[in-house]
Amino acid sequence: MKTNKMFAAIHYFALVLVALIFIGPLIFLISAVFKTNEQMFRFPIEWIPNPVKWTNFQELFDLMPMWAFIRNSLVITVLSTIGTLFSCTLVAFAFARTKARSRNFWFIVLLATLMIPSQVTQIPVFIIFRELNWIDTPLPLIIPTFLGNAFYIFLIRQFFMTIPNELDEATVIDGGSKWTILIRIMIPLSIPALITVSIFTFVGSWTDFYSPLIYLSSLEQMTLSVGITFLQGQHATNVNVPLLATASLISILPIAFIYTFSQKYFVEGVVLSGIKG
Repeated sequence: MKTNKMFAAIHYFALVLVALIFIGPLIFLISAVFKTNEQMFRFPIEWIPNPVKWTNFQELFDLMPMWAFIRNSLVITVLSTIGTLFSCTLVAFAFARTKARSRNFWFIVLLATLMIPSQVTQIPVFIIFRELNWIDTPLPLIIPTFLGNAFYIFLIRQFFMTIPNELDEATVIDGGSKWTILIRIMIPLSIPALITVSIFTFVGSWTDFYSPLIYLSSLEQMTLSVGITFLQGQHATNVNVPLLATASLISILPIAFIYTFSQKYFVEGVVLSGIKG
C-alpha cells in the first residue's frame, strides 16, 4: 500500500514538474508584457515586475496598425475555415458513400498528394496568382481552401466511414436524397470531426507566416504573424522586447481560447476518425 502511494506521489510530482516546464515560458511572456525593456535583461529574472508598466499595449497600438493586422488575420482565418469545411465535407462524403469502382483508386491518389512538398508547387502557384492580379490581396490565402485539403478530406472521410450505412438506407426509404443524407445524417453525427478540422484550420491559418509573407507586401494587408516580424525588423538595432511580448500574447489568445473550450470535441474527433478505414 505504501509502495503504491509512493509511486502515485512520484507520478504527480513528475506531472507537476512537466507542467511547470511547459507553462514557464507562458508565465515569462505574460510577465514581459508588464516590464520595461531594461527590466527584461535583469538577472535574476523578475517574474513579478517591479514597478509594473501598464502602457505597453497602448504603445504597441500607437506604433503599429495592430487593429488592421488583427482584422486581416480574422478575415482570412474565418473564411479559410469556412472554405475548408465546405469543400472537404463534400469530397469526404463522396469518397465515403459513392459506389464508384474507382473510388478507392482516386482516394489513394488524393492521399499521395500529401507527399508533395508545398515548396515544389510554390513558384507555379505564385505565377498563377500573379497573372490573376491577386498578389497583395487576401485571395491567395482564402480561395485555395475552397478547393479542398487532402488531410482534412481523409480525416472527415474516416469519420463518415464509422456511421452505419443503415441510416442512409432508412433515409432513402423515406424519400431522402444524397443531400438529405449529408445534411440530416452525416453532418450532425460528425460534429466532433468537423470541430477538429475547424480547429486545425483556424490555428494553421492564424499562425501561418510563410504564405502571407509571400503574397502580402503592403502594411495594411499584413496578418498578425507577419506584422509581429515587421515590428521586430523596425527595431533591429534595439529590439523592444516587451512590445514584441505584448504582440505575441495577443496572437496566442484566440488559440488558447479555442483549445480551452473545444478540447473535448478535439480529442473525440481525432480518436474516432481513425477507427475504420
